[in-house]
Parts: sequence; C-alpha cells; structure tokens
Amino acid sequence: GRTKLEQRRMFTTMPTKENSTKPSFIKMSGVGLSAGLLGSLAGMGGGFVAVPMMTSVGVSQHVAIGTSLAGVVATGCSGAAAYFLAGQVDILAALTVAC
Repeated sequence: GRTKLEQRRMFTTMPTKENSTKPSFIKMSGVGLSAGLLGSLAGMGGGFVAVPMMTSVGVSQHVAIGTSLAGVVATGCSGAAAYFLAGQVDILAALTVAC
C-alpha cells in the first residue's frame, strides 16, 4: 500500500515540509537576475523563466507562482504610478476599464 504522504500527494501538489525548502537569498537573487536577463533578451515575461528556475532551487510550484505574481503586481503598480505622475493617465478611462 501507499503511505499517507503518497496518498495525499496524489490529489494535491501543495507544499509540505517534506517537498519544499527555503533557498538562500543568494540563490533567489541569482534566479531574479537570470530571469530578468533571459526574459528581456527573449522578449517574454520574466515569470515564464522565473517559476521554473525557482522550482529548480527548491521552491514549491505554488510558492513560485505566487512569488512571480507578486512581482508582476509590484511592477505594474510602479509603472502605473510613473505614468500617473507624468500626467499620462486618463482617470475616467482607467476607472471605466477597472470597473
């Protein structure tokens, strides 16, 4: 028969203490630098490269995807703020699209 852990993994890939580690700051910095460089050179989003790289250094897939999405939100907010401060945002159009 299967162990309880094997049975649980059949239905979910959520991280457990057994299959997820916390990589060092140096490794994650390398992932970020590499993903940014490769993503910009290839003309694709950094998350396309970052998620597989994070999983290769021991981050669970769910955490890697969440981390990538947090980066997208931060980048989007900083870009929106820069355009707003430069007077390049039509507030009415933005509110219409957002709602």
